[in-house]
Amino acid sequence: MNFVASFYPQEHRTPPLPLVALIGCSELHREISDYFIQHHRPPLVFHGSNEPLEQFVARAFGPKKQSPLVGGPLPGILKADWFAKHRGKKPAMVVALVERRELDGDPSTWNRMMYGLKQLADAAGQRGAGVLVGVVQQQGQGDLPPDRVQAVSHNLTLDRRLILPLALLPPPGVAPDDPATRHVRDAALTRLGRLALELAAAYYGRLARAVADKAAARRSALGGPLPPELAARTAFKLAVYAEFRQDWATAVAHYREAYAAILAVQIGLPPRPQRWSEVCAVAELVHLKLLMLAVHQGRLEEAVAQVRAHLGHFARPKGVLPASAQGAHLGFLVRQYQVAAQEVGTHVDALPAYYTTTTTTGAAGTAAIGGGGTTSVGGGPAAAGMTGGSTTGAAGGGLMQQQLTGGGATAGMTGTGAGITGSGATGSSTIVSSASLKDCSRAHLLMAAARLAVARRQQADALRAARAGGGGALGSGSALGSGGGGAAALDTAPVRRGPYVGQLVLRNEAAQGGYSPLSDQDYLLFLESEECRLVTPAAVIDVMSSALLLLKDAPGADRLRSQLGGLMAQEHVLAGSLSSARKLLLQVCHQYRREGWLLPLLQALLSLRDVAQRLRLPAEHLCYSLEICALANQLQYKPAVLVPLYGSGGSGQHPIKFLTAGGSGAAVGDEDGGDAGGNDGNGTVSTAISEQASCCARLVDLGTAMAACRSAVQTLITGISEIKQGIMKTAPTSTDGTPAPGAGAGPGPFSPDASGLAPAPATGASGGLPRHFHYTVEHLDLREAQRRARDAGDPRPVAELMHRHTQHDYGWSRCVSLAAGFAYTRPDPDSADFYLGLFCGLPRGLPLKAVVLHFADDQGDMWVQALPGVVPPHAPPYPLLPGHIGSALDSATHSFHHLHLNTHLRQHPPPPPGADGAQPDAEPEAERTAGHAHAAGGPASTSSTSGGPGEGSATLPPQRWTHYSARLAPRCLGRLRAERAILLLSDHATVVFKLASFPPATAASAQPGVLTGPLLGGGRGGADAAAAPFRSVRSSGPTGGPAVSPGQLVLNVAHLGPLPSLSYGLPSGLALLGEHAPLLAVLEVPREGRPLVNACMEFVIGRTSGGLQPGDIVLVVDDAAGPQPGLMALNNERYRIQLPTVQPGRRYTVRLWARASAAGTAAVGAMLLCPAQVTATATLTFEEPFDFKCRMSSEVGVHTLSLPRLTSRDLGSTALTIGQPVVLTAMLRALQPAVVEVASAQVALEPGSAIRLVADPNQQLAAHGPPPGVGPPTGPGGPSQAPTSLASTLGPDPAAGPAGAAAVASGALVVAPYTRLTKSDVMTLLLPICPTELLDHPRSLGRLNIRWRRPAGHVLLPQQPAPHATASGSGSGSDAAGSSAEDGGFAGAEAGDAEGQREGEGAEGAVGEANQRGDGFVDPLAPPCPDPWVTTTLELPRVTVAESLLTARTVGPSAITTGIPFTYSLQLQNFGTTPLELMITLQDAPGFACANERSPSLSVPPRERAGVSWQLTASQPGHQLLPGVRLLAPRHNCALTTQSPHVYVQPF
Repeated sequence: MNFVASFYPQEHRTPPLPLVALIGCSELHREISDYFIQHHRPPLVFHGSNEPLEQFVARAFGPKKQSPLVGGPLPGILKADWFAKHRGKKPAMVVALVERRELDGDPSTWNRMMYGLKQLADAAGQRGAGVLVGVVQQQGQGDLPPDRVQAVSHNLTLDRRLILPLALLPPPGVAPDDPATRHVRDAALTRLGRLALELAAAYYGRLARAVADKAAARRSALGGPLPPELAARTAFKLAVYAEFRQDWATAVAHYREAYAAILAVQIGLPPRPQRWSEVCAVAELVHLKLLMLAVHQGRLEEAVAQVRAHLGHFARPKGVLPASAQGAHLGFLVRQYQVAAQEVGTHVDALPAYYTTTTTTGAAGTAAIGGGGTTSVGGGPAAAGMTGGSTTGAAGGGLMQQQLTGGGATAGMTGTGAGITGSGATGSSTIVSSASLKDCSRAHLLMAAARLAVARRQQADALRAARAGGGGALGSGSALGSGGGGAAALDTAPVRRGPYVGQLVLRNEAAQGGYSPLSDQDYLLFLESEECRLVTPAAVIDVMSSALLLLKDAPGADRLRSQLGGLMAQEHVLAGSLSSARKLLLQVCHQYRREGWLLPLLQALLSLRDVAQRLRLPAEHLCYSLEICALANQLQYKPAVLVPLYGSGGSGQHPIKFLTAGGSGAAVGDEDGGDAGGNDGNGTVSTAISEQASCCARLVDLGTAMAACRSAVQTLITGISEIKQGIMKTAPTSTDGTPAPGAGAGPGPFSPDASGLAPAPATGASGGLPRHFHYTVEHLDLREAQRRARDAGDPRPVAELMHRHTQHDYGWSRCVSLAAGFAYTRPDPDSADFYLGLFCGLPRGLPLKAVVLHFADDQGDMWVQALPGVVPPHAPPYPLLPGHIGSALDSATHSFHHLHLNTHLRQHPPPPPGADGAQPDAEPEAERTAGHAHAAGGPASTSSTSGGPGEGSATLPPQRWTHYSARLAPRCLGRLRAERAILLLSDHATVVFKLASFPPATAASAQPGVLTGPLLGGGRGGADAAAAPFRSVRSSGPTGGPAVSPGQLVLNVAHLGPLPSLSYGLPSGLALLGEHAPLLAVLEVPREGRPLVNACMEFVIGRTSGGLQPGDIVLVVDDAAGPQPGLMALNNERYRIQLPTVQPGRRYTVRLWARASAAGTAAVGAMLLCPAQVTATATLTFEEPFDFKCRMSSEVGVHTLSLPRLTSRDLGSTALTIGQPVVLTAMLRALQPAVVEVASAQVALEPGSAIRLVADPNQQLAAHGPPPGVGPPTGPGGPSQAPTSLASTLGPDPAAGPAGAAAVASGALVVAPYTRLTKSDVMTLLLPICPTELLDHPRSLGRLNIRWRRPAGHVLLPQQPAPHATASGSGSGSDAAGSSAEDGGFAGAEAGDAEGQREGEGAEGAVGEANQRGDGFVDPLAPPCPDPWVTTTLELPRVTVAESLLTARTVGPSAITTGIPFTYSLQLQNFGTTPLELMITLQDAPGFACANERSPSLSVPPRERAGVSWQLTASQPGHQLLPGVRLLAPRHNCALTTQSPHVYVQPF
């Protein structure tokens, strides 16, 4: 809703625009006006006139009325039509449109045109308005004739540029909407607008100077400051003229001066009503202008300061106004709050939590508003002045007038000496919290407007009552109020608005002008008549409806919306619309219950109970009586127990001052203060609670509430109520007995009484037939309800969704609080315990015949009766109620269902003392007595509510927890849900709690209801605090902890009966790297269990260590019972297999194998899903089978000279030369205590290694031959049987390389003989290789693939796990014998070879495709099984190959004698294409002497041989080292030093 558009005319709510008059060429007026309004910026108002020239001149530029400088009292402050005159009647300039043909025409046409223009220019010049001549012509006609333009300028005394050609007409044959035509037309109009704006600014500047000069003259004539009325009028005119010029700073400064002058106007004491109304009206107009200008300039802080100051000045008049004037002033305040909410509150709500503001200081910066204090929403004290602490007295008024009429004239004209953006101002930025502007938010302002509207309606009610009673209608503040008898009402038809703003006049034919001013008596009578006629509850409802509409989507305004709803409901009651009031109050109570706002809830409940009584709704009236009693009892002052005041959520001030009529007004506390039930060391909380109790006592009397509670309880027992359903009897009702919305109102007058509760009528036999009271209590998730409504295509608003829900929620959650949950542990696999705790919040006991619990599972619904107390340990499951009885409980509307139910209810006999393991006088925490109840805040008691006659057997004790429990047998697997708790209060009353609808309650959202978390009656911390309602129900285990899990309303039934056992059979030996280590996953079903049907088993790789990653493990599972039986390989993923049906007492075994590509430890997990989870874990360690080392050697005495390498030499590589034969010695040593046999060895050279293999290593394996007495194996994988290949499942072994992939693809068999290795055995392979190509960078020679397996008799087998012991014993003798035979057979299979093992197993009888025996035994080697052959890949060394320049061979004798010379020679061969020059040096060696030159030089031709010889003589016998030879090729920068061979020197 737009309040500004509703309250103010257009000239007040929009900025003034310059008015330009158009005359001539009337067909173009509309086009020109539309352009300047829609497209030109700033806009201009062009007003065309078709009237004759003389009439237009007289109307627009007529003579000005002269007013004397000094006269008598001013009749008013501001003329009402002044704004409209300057915006629509008095143009700032005139645009005379003439055609081109008139300018170029003959003398007669010229003279006629000049006569009209001269007359127009003279009239406009007298009023100071501008004149502009526009020559309309077609586009393309060119410029105007200079001589004619000069003649017009001379005759009219105009500047030549004010004679403007306007090419507005399209050329001949061109459409008017052509883009080129429009472009030329817009350019011409733009030039016209620029000149018009210039002339208009000059005109309004001249008017402003005239006003300022006139004010100075009046000040001189008076010899002092101007009167406040005249000063306000002058400043207002200057501000408006500045707005016309769009000088916003100057306009703001003058509006502030006008506002300050208005505050200085004398209204007298007591204030004169007419004068006060006029001052308020003018101040309202100036205030609106200041607000709009501040918001337009983005200065929100100044707008907030203006709102606070304005509301503070006019909240309370200085003096006492008459009653009718007080009502009119309240209407004025309502309007101010609504406008402030729209103009300022919207922008305040859009602010972030912290924003940056700029504070302006300096020469002119101190003129900003905000020097005073702040005002409260309810109209508290505010700032005393508007400008920097100035007051509204004589001193402040004189100061403002000096600014206006003295040196302020220049500032008013130019705007450079004062205003917001003064030239000498400096700004500083400050970060401010938006919470400081909370009082100017939309919600608070609209809430204040609503409360003021209620106060105005109350004032009007008092006026109507005084008029009806014949008393004085004008109140004590008026002279007319003292007369006897009622005042005569005034006919308001002749009353009209006066010539000045805020004045009224009376139509009088005899008076001059037809109107006469109203006297004070007539004015008050007029106000009284208008207040009595217009101010009704419907008008207040309109104010509140507009506020609710604006606050519909406002965040954080839920509580304010609730308060508005409560106020509106009261107005609906006064208006007689009880159904609308009921709808609103239901929503309000719903919000208050959720927020925990107790005092407002109590007041709303009182009104709602009265509405229900008038609408004759006995079910609602009964429940509201109970809730009011419970709430009044809760709010009483209890020094021993500190009750929290409100919920901890939300923000805002507690509205207790609005709820207490005529009270002290002291607020209970701020909601932001935290939990009121916390630490009260300084007594603050105790004071708040006592204040709360005092407010509650003023609202309702506890004794009267107790009487109403007793009457309601009696009605619940008998089903007879004194409230008939006469008025709502024919209205459609829902299944729970509540009427449909929109019912009519009850007859008779109604006076709301919030001071207490009306006494309840006595219940007698004349109440009519008994009826059934059925209540449903559920929690509303508003967002989820909105989502479901949107999905269903239901466009209902939030209010209707809440109303539809709250018809079922009558506050029973406060009368009876619930705590529910399953037990932490199940007593046995076939049953489950559910506990229900009931806390009666009433001050007296509540009848309770029985408690029925509603559960649901996959098979449907089931109902079971809950019995008082704790379930005995060995009690059987409780019987279920018939389905038709249980389903009728949720929607019962007659007592027949309860009478039929009585035959199915059973009593719970109290157990004997100590029957459950506890003595009668045991500690309260360890008791197990039936009907156990304990107080909410104190220790547990032993008062029984189940056995014995009297009140305890049929009454829920007050202020205590009472336990009910049920043991039920789950019918199927899945989720067992607790849906409802049905409290059968009597044969005529039922309360159904929808447990699943309530969210978990926590300490942060402390509201009554279904407790599904640790909230009530608990301490701080510990397991007992979490289960406070059930702290006396302890588990039977050794720890004795809490037995009930509050809030666990869903039980996942994963299994019925004893769980099966799952175990692993680990390998009997050490698992080697690369082989498939066998495992057995053995599932065993206990004999007392149920058949295992539709179960599955899941395998996964768990934690790894020792450098082993989950991706290095391959798991092979024998899926024998799957849709496609066979082996399935897994690599770091989960795999699930389906299991066949396993009968009780039987076992089922799943075979699986694990293969690792890296050494380390891995965990293989198995999970049985039945659907309960049973897990088992096997830990496997994989070790390296071999230790591998390589050495490379070449021919002795042969050396090669190579070119130097340009790159850095790789330390991990061996340097070879092209053509140099090298022998690679590969040594393979067995590391583990396991027997393996090697079948083949294959070298897979790298494609780019430039190495050629000279011989096959398999020939060396064949040369070894088989061990003595060992032949080729005939078992699985031997030559007589093709090995089982997993090529289709696993693919080739990634570690085997291309050779391994080829072997798998071809399926070639390896024949005997085999080489067996045990621990520490070493197998050596000689691999002769020869480099053939150049290789600069280090590269691996390739891989050596060793194919091996475990021989027969040493196969790795899994161990069969021992059978699990069952709860019923070890079983019969035949079963035990079968187990021992099975274990013995398996041990024999491990000791023998594979053939004998399979024969022994076959003798025992294998059945089925999975080789499962009846007792669950499985053959681990039966097909299908993985290939027993393993290929181990070993990396060969890294080498580099260089080009050979020279080969040097040293030749010497094998035997030498001391003293006899011998020849030692060096043979050289050049492999290059160029001669090789060498410097040869024979190195010194001890024991040898050289006879010739040691360092000769030699040149070896290309592709030739050469040699050098030395004569050496040995001087010492024994083993000696011959001298080494160093060769240096200087041109190639390479050198070579030969190794010194050993020789034996014989003695002479």
